[in-house]
Amino acid sequence: MVGEILVSIFLIGAGILAGIVSVVSSMASLVSYPALLLAGVAPVYANVTNTAALIFTGLGSAVSSMKELKSSWHKYIKYAWC
Repeated sequence: MVGEILVSIFLIGAGILAGIVSVVSSMASLVSYPALLLAGVAPVYANVTNTAALIFTGLGSAVSSMKELKSSWHKYIKYAWC
């Protein structure tokens, strides 16, 4: 019981740190993947969890950027196909 609480607190802290690292350098995996492994998650599950989180981070970033890109999307669409 106490061990599960400590692991939960550790993962919450690692998630916050991964979010900060993601904002600064877009490298959240440097924190989140090793934290999942240290918490005892199997490597395959840690990889899938980390990948799913990165997908949703990318989608959230794209949605939040729509306001800025609305007026000039045609300039940047050519980069999407490269």
